[in-house]
Amino acid sequence: MSIFLSVVLLMLGLYQVYATLNTFKYLKTEANRNVSYFMPIALYSGGLMALMMIGFGLWGIFNL
Repeated sequence: MSIFLSVVLLMLGLYQVYATLNTFKYLKTEANRNVSYFMPIALYSGGLMALMMIGFGLWGIFNL
């Protein structure tokens, strides 16, 4: 069961990286004055959460 949860965490982390990078690329090309001032914090926290999910997923898979 723990391997299953670890794989789910790993997949969620990879999706979070994908979503964060797509948002960053979109903002880089399409940003205007209507973009929230909190968007850099949102991108940072999204990337941090992705790294944590990937790390815990790998930790659970390899029993470190």
